[in-house]
Amino acid sequence: MTGRMIGTKVGRLHVRVDGPAGARPLVLIHGFASSLQRMGRIADLLAENYRVIRVDLLGHGFSETAKDLDAPAQAAAIIEVLDQLGVNDVVAVGHSFGADVAVELVTAGRAAACVVIGQAPDYSYSKLPPALLPQVVPMGLVHRFLPAPFVRLGARSGYAPGFRISAVSDEPNAFVRD
Repeated sequence: MTGRMIGTKVGRLHVRVDGPAGARPLVLIHGFASSLQRMGRIADLLAENYRVIRVDLLGHGFSETAKDLDAPAQAAAIIEVLDQLGVNDVVAVGHSFGADVAVELVTAGRAAACVVIGQAPDYSYSKLPPALLPQVVPMGLVHRFLPAPFVRLGARSGYAPGFRISAVSDEPNAFVRD
């Protein structure tokens, strides 16, 4: 694990901050079923000139989970992190579901600008399991015991045909870890 844990009202979030302390702050927000590591390569490039803040969303990566995991709840938790870091006037950069969270940061007045990457126009085409499934199936056990090849296969549904994990990570099991 890289970074540190920061407590919020709804749970502890895994946070990583890179780049010069006085530089313009960017908040990189990963998508669903991912982690802050997914933005690692771009964070390394941006950290030369910006203060790059990455947060594992609630229920992702090393962050704790919470009752509410929708975009407004995720944004509220990130706002608490920004308050504790003493950061204002951020540029929120969100990928996929992270873009929804970035838009919420703008709506809440905590981001001066927003970059949206690969956001779905709506979720009507989502292949995610029904909302009831996580309440019926103990997802912690599923994550712990599901063989890695099945996790990698499932991760394919969230990316375009031909996507290579090596484009974003040197770790072949990054999806499994996330």
